[in-house]
Amino acid sequence: MPKRGPNLVLVMASVMLAGVIGSVCRALALDALLPQLSPAVITNDSRNQPFGDNFIRLIYVPHGLSVTTLGKPGASRAFFGNSRFYSPPLSASQIVDFFGGTTNGAFDLVAMRCQPSNINLVDPELATWPKVAQFLLDDLTPAPSCPGSSTSDQAYCLAKNFEDPSNQPLILSLFNAISFAKDLYSINNFDGGNLINALYGIGNSSSGLGFSVKGSANQSFSAEQTLVNSVVPEYLLKNVTLAQANCRCVQLPAYNGRDQQPLSITFVWNRGSLDGGACRTVKRILPF
Repeated sequence: MPKRGPNLVLVMASVMLAGVIGSVCRALALDALLPQLSPAVITNDSRNQPFGDNFIRLIYVPHGLSVTTLGKPGASRAFFGNSRFYSPPLSASQIVDFFGGTTNGAFDLVAMRCQPSNINLVDPELATWPKVAQFLLDDLTPAPSCPGSSTSDQAYCLAKNFEDPSNQPLILSLFNAISFAKDLYSINNFDGGNLINALYGIGNSSSGLGFSVKGSANQSFSAEQTLVNSVVPEYLLKNVTLAQANCRCVQLPAYNGRDQQPLSITFVWNRGSLDGGACRTVKRILPF
């Protein structure tokens, strides 16, 4: 009777390999499906409610830090991008650059992808100055009197007095919103900037136009550079738990070349099942 052991092992190995290849192909096919819409349609959908239900956020945290919420503890909201703009896969370095941030090769890379089943719970809003005014009214204790003395009272009063009328030419409306932002930053020698950074992660590179500014981290840009580099939309989501926002999240310790590898949003979803409500540690980026 002929020996079947080696042949059986070979067959099983072939089946397993076919399964892996099939998984990779399905993952790549899923990523490839997202950009099939016209870029004009994708951009239009990304800037008008309901924005879809597919958000992505990349951050760097100290090694081993447990991440369980969308943003920092104590923050009211956190910045997210739209997943459609990052498929086919870009590297973490490229994505973070579009976000207006920088990589950190010594820290863990955290990539979260959220598909909220209850969109009202995360309340995604385009990151614009008129929306920030509304957030401040929602999040701050009403000032006893205006203009107020504390940073939070002054910020509340600015938001309360902000109006967003329609104008023609349109530049008048934009000037009004940007003037509000300038006054907000200027409170108590720019303490207003510290306040909105603590609440929403809004820093010196935020445009408030609903776009992140590519390559703007720690850079001084002219108006022309800012407008040219306003490429992809950005949102502010409520800082709820990862589980509440139906997120999946991978946490990747540092290794050589990590931030230059293609980071598939399908990989984040497939490998990022939460671990006790926190991001799941994964050793390396895989294509599926």
